[in-house]
Amino acid sequence: MGLFQFHEVKTLDGTICAHVRRGKRFVLYDYNVTFTWSGHLSASDGPSKFKGEVKIPYMGDENDFDDFEYEVTVSEGSSSERPKVKNLIHQECKTVLRKTIKDFMVHMNDVWTKNSLRTDSQTEVKNCSLQTEEKPKPAKIEKSEGSQSYKTISQRVSLSAPVDMIFQTFLDKDRLAVFTQSASEIDPRVGGAFSLFSGNVTGIFTEIIPQKKITQKWRFRDWKDGVYSTVTLTFDAEGGKTNIALQHENVPSGDLDRTKEGWNRFYWNNFRNIFGGDIGSFI
Repeated sequence: MGLFQFHEVKTLDGTICAHVRRGKRFVLYDYNVTFTWSGHLSASDGPSKFKGEVKIPYMGDENDFDDFEYEVTVSEGSSSERPKVKNLIHQECKTVLRKTIKDFMVHMNDVWTKNSLRTDSQTEVKNCSLQTEEKPKPAKIEKSEGSQSYKTISQRVSLSAPVDMIFQTFLDKDRLAVFTQSASEIDPRVGGAFSLFSGNVTGIFTEIIPQKKITQKWRFRDWKDGVYSTVTLTFDAEGGKTNIALQHENVPSGDLDRTKEGWNRFYWNNFRNIFGGDIGSFI
């Protein structure tokens, strides 16, 4: 027997995008949350106290309420009892937290978007960040959802061309079509939609910082409805060169090789052939 409590939110990071198109509202969001817990196990010689954290690495608009992954860590308490406590906390996450998380997601879909947007094509994007400690470095993430798993891929590329030229290529349908060798449609603004490779890849821009950063909700056409990955391209000028950091999150593991091949074959190899530079390995 024992008693455990969930405490304050330690970190909360993510993005929500409300988009109206052809009279329909679309809400796209992804968050990761870390919070603390504490409690004790009853014992004949007195209670044994424990502390730790729970992390939900991905809460997205495509998730069902029962499909979240909970990463439980135990930082204080008897070493021999930690596996038992970790299992108890994991079970409680699935029961106690379910209603709270459901209420939060309903809020994202209903309350946050309650007021009408001003035009049919307008998009509002909000970033959420709550930090009480130094933010950890990005790491590879794998999220299981039933029999499906999702992964993050990263890559660094250096091209021998000015950053403004490289950056603008990702926002210009004619330029990009030359590199990808296929039809492209791009609305280069936050909330704007894009279609690449004759419609085989589609998505929405959620963040554009000139010469610095592009973030997209990104999906293959044959993915399940509502499933989006997140692509973040960060640009850094170094003399006459451009360094690009690619972070592609929430990629279904079955499409990992196809996704990697697409970045190298249709983007980086073609960019390098024209501009010159180096293509790093995926990590």
